[in-house]
Amino acid sequence: MTRRTEVILAIAGGVLMLAGGTLTRKNRLPVRSITLNDVCHTPATIIERRIDWIPEGASLSYNAIVLHGLSANRRVMYSVGQRLAETGIRVYLLDSPGEGDSKERFSFRNAERCAEESIASLARSGQIEMNRTVFVGHSLGGAIAVRLADEFPDAAGTIALSPAPLVLPRRIPANLLIVSAQFDPPQLVSAAKQLLSSAAGPRTADADFQQRRAVGFIRVPWEMHSSVLLQSRATSAATDWAIQALGIPARGPVTRHEGLALLGCVIALAGLFLPFPLAATLVCRVFGSRSARAQSANSTGERSAALHGHFGAGAILLRGLVVAIVAAGLLIPGVPLRALHLYGADYLTSFLIFAGLLLLALLPRAIRGDAGMGTGNVMAGGALGLLSAVMLGAALNWQVFDFWPNAPRWWRFAPLVLACWPYFAAEELALGPPRNAGNFGRWGVFLGLRIELFLALALGYFGFRSGQFLPLLLAPALLILSIAQRFGGDALRRRTGSAAAAATFDAILAAWFLATVFPLQ
Repeated sequence: MTRRTEVILAIAGGVLMLAGGTLTRKNRLPVRSITLNDVCHTPATIIERRIDWIPEGASLSYNAIVLHGLSANRRVMYSVGQRLAETGIRVYLLDSPGEGDSKERFSFRNAERCAEESIASLARSGQIEMNRTVFVGHSLGGAIAVRLADEFPDAAGTIALSPAPLVLPRRIPANLLIVSAQFDPPQLVSAAKQLLSSAAGPRTADADFQQRRAVGFIRVPWEMHSSVLLQSRATSAATDWAIQALGIPARGPVTRHEGLALLGCVIALAGLFLPFPLAATLVCRVFGSRSARAQSANSTGERSAALHGHFGAGAILLRGLVVAIVAAGLLIPGVPLRALHLYGADYLTSFLIFAGLLLLALLPRAIRGDAGMGTGNVMAGGALGLLSAVMLGAALNWQVFDFWPNAPRWWRFAPLVLACWPYFAAEELALGPPRNAGNFGRWGVFLGLRIELFLALALGYFGFRSGQFLPLLLAPALLILSIAQRFGGDALRRRTGSAAAAATFDAILAAWFLATVFPLQ
């Protein structure tokens, strides 16, 4: 790719980011962030719209408490919250302990306890009235919303979006709506059906709402567990249900366009990736990792690839599978990195350390041949990785997801980078250098190695009873991360000829993901 092409792509990316960001923000209601005065110091976002079509003298104190799922945060729930706020409902989006901006420790019990404390605090301060409040939750938040019925029986309604498996409360919530995505994990589908059965099936007549005994069930086709939050049928059904449960007067026209906001977000994120080639070139130039040195390293890499090429794609994948299974087995006695206090990430990072060291042990000649362990190379990989993570984190944080570490997460970032590096170094050495043509086989080996890691994690959960389901639940996000690592790593290797530079880049992206997405403990 020529420098001129890189500059054109960077300019196009800037235009897309500006256009997408403007479109997104233009169609969003204003928000304000607070920290609730409860024992959990819960971070919250309030969305409220003053509207003129509600009759004069009618109360505007309709409220919704919105709870996100595991390994998420309150920004994920903004689409649902905005739909509710459009109808005159004051919406409180809450962070669970250990997630988003919360510095509290996560546990399932603590998540439920903090939700109870936050709602009780809002009620004591007169900000909400229970009979004018609905609870809305997704996944774990949906299960907690249902269980809140025992603590707050006077709530006007409950909406559970793809609820996680739960111990049923003693009483079924008033005016309960259950939304299930077609491609929810089987355990969640069973949980939704069990909840519906316990509520004695659907009841949606006006009289049922008036008697606070209404029950609804919606199966959303062609949606996954998380995408249901962005599906208009699901968010519209949740909004309509909340209106009926709260007894809000007939709605006037809604002028906002959620589709435009979502489109703007997609455009902005797409534009974010276009400046990457120019950024990679500039970073490599700053750290002196380009030109003759890169050509020499690439040449060395070709020789090294020939040196250990007798492995072949099949042999590499076989070794990768054995290494992944052994690494999962080594975690049966315990998780070495418990001290990270990141729910699920301590197990995943320990797994990567074992897999990386075992795979490196199979590549001694490759390490001597094309590791590219020069200071400039490693610094270039680190600088580009950190720049990419910061830019992506800022964009997501601004648009749809809290992808920026708070102070406790920053303390974990550097150890995570060091812990992740051995596996990505081994993977880069096993793959060898990228070539301008014929990379399909190399991509196949790369994806095969990543799939083997996933299969070993699944074996750990189902076969070794590790209890570590969160890495499996986050498989779609980890797949996206893997693809981003491969494109970025290949861009670096073409410019530096260094496996170490690409491994450092990969490790920083992985560490950023682990530090920001997995719950604090």
